[in-house]
Amino acid sequence: MGILENTRKPRPAASGRWIMIPRQPAAQGRRRTRIIRRRRQTFLRLLSVAGATLVLGLIPPLRWLLLANLAADLMVGVYVWRLLEWKKREAERARKVTLIEADSPQPIAQSG
Repeated sequence: MGILENTRKPRPAASGRWIMIPRQPAAQGRRRTRIIRRRRQTFLRLLSVAGATLVLGLIPPLRWLLLANLAADLMVGVYVWRLLEWKKREAERARKVTLIEADSPQPIAQSG
């Protein structure tokens, strides 16, 4: 266990224990929450860029920003398409994958 442990940041209290303990379902939920928050922030940023370029493009000396608005609109469209693909993939995975219960660990081999 000592060989497998990270040597840059040693953790004397739980040395090597993290290898044997399966991930908790709560950690999976937190990861999913972070992913959703990051995707929402990215979507809102793309929308704000598209809106800002549209408004600024309406000013006569800044008409070239309408081309930037076209690019931003295209990026928003591609991102929405990707979001729908990710949602479909997650639904398919949830349908196919069954989680293994971590309540009653089974011994690998009994010494005796």
